[in-house]
Amino acid sequence: MLISSFPCYVFLSNKISLITLNTPPEVEGGRYTELLCFLPPEWDLSEEGFKQEEIYWPIENLKFSARFPHELDTWVGFGHTIQNDNPIKPFSSNTKLCASLLLPPLTEEEAWSVHIREGKDVEFYNVLPLYESEMNYKMKRGTDKLLDKFDKHGISQIYDIHRKNVCKKMWF
Repeated sequence: MLISSFPCYVFLSNKISLITLNTPPEVEGGRYTELLCFLPPEWDLSEEGFKQEEIYWPIENLKFSARFPHELDTWVGFGHTIQNDNPIKPFSSNTKLCASLLLPPLTEEEAWSVHIREGKDVEFYNVLPLYESEMNYKMKRGTDKLLDKFDKHGISQIYDIHRKNVCKKMWF
């Protein structure tokens, strides 16, 4: 699948937006949400591949993140982080990525909020995997500061299990 100018596979949740999320009154939008992830074109999408944790974890994480707001009667939106397990652990044995950051997909496309009908706009968010130090940095300094680091280091929203950890050095 081609999204703007970069080839990738796009996996999209479904049915999160069938139910209104429990959004606080001060939050505009976000009452209807769907999640997605971008996998690189070389990702193994075979039936055999999906039997392996090292291949399937992005899909499992997308499913977990999609169930999260309904199971906890909460909401998800821009800048929210969800850690993998408690205590936190990597998504699989082939990566140290262990948390997710929800971001609007950064592409040239504009259709990441879709108007369904009066009172129902569905917002789409990429479930971008993070390292623990990046999650901690975001929690202390904020999403915008972390995104500045991503921009500085050219971090893409397409999954890369070996990408640079932008917060590997001490940042206190």
